[in-house]
Amino acid sequence: MESALRTYSGIDLHLTCMYSLFIMPTNPTVYAHNSANGREPALSGIASALTGNEPTLGGERASLSDMLATLREGQSPEARREAARVLGRIADAHAQNDLLDALQSPDGGLRRMAAWALGRIAERDWRVAQRAVPGLVKSLKKPGGRQREVCAWALGRSASAAAVPALNVALTDRNPVVRRAAAEALGRTAARLEHASLRVSIVESLEQILADRERTVRKAGCEALGRIGDAEAIPSLFDALTHPDRDTRWAAAWALGQCGQPARAPLIVALGDPDPAMRQAASWGLRWLDSTNSSRQPLDP
Repeated sequence: MESALRTYSGIDLHLTCMYSLFIMPTNPTVYAHNSANGREPALSGIASALTGNEPTLGGERASLSDMLATLREGQSPEARREAARVLGRIADAHAQNDLLDALQSPDGGLRRMAAWALGRIAERDWRVAQRAVPGLVKSLKKPGGRQREVCAWALGRSASAAAVPALNVALTDRNPVVRRAAAEALGRTAARLEHASLRVSIVESLEQILADRERTVRKAGCEALGRIGDAEAIPSLFDALTHPDRDTRWAAAWALGQCGQPARAPLIVALGDPDPAMRQAASWGLRWLDSTNSSRQPLDP
């Protein structure tokens, strides 16, 4: 079976695999199958992505139909999770319906892995993935911070206008990892939208989290605004250059550098600010602005 991950660059493959490891359940029993049954570790799908081997289920090469059957009717929660993980690895759109069914499972680990797999399918073809959006939006509203985080991540890969209201609500989630994921998702979505008023609405929502109490959320908000690159965000990003947190200033400076020439004048003015942190951030912003005159580059892959 041909692996879709072989088309990825080294950094994309690494990040995808690391994200997969991050969202796996923490129960140690998830990571290995019963050795008496001759099964390989449940991480075999990720390990094979790193080594170039084909995906396996229970230590054996498996077809798409085998993986779907295991996802539906696997004899153990671990086997079903592994099937969802490998389906995400190959990112075949034919698995969408079964993965959406898995989003309704009482097993939280399976729900998270199914959401991740749907996001991987969206990374491959976001247009095909639009039919998964309603199920992911519904799952985004359910209990479980890690579940909501992965659903927001997947919706960002789908880049659907229909997901924007739910993602805006997720920006106020009590869990900071959900707020961070929602900000990143909104940035990706707005960057693909042609609907000007909806883009403006997203920018305004993201501006509100630049003062969030969590550093990672503020940083994600700045990065999302930079990914969008609209000049409307310049005043809020300029204010963020004065934040006492260095990472927030750095992200705001990068984002201003993605907003084009309208950001140049305020950045030049900031070079004369009495605060050395402000001067340094403005210098970063101008450097990124000059480096993106020909093409805008995202902060993250």
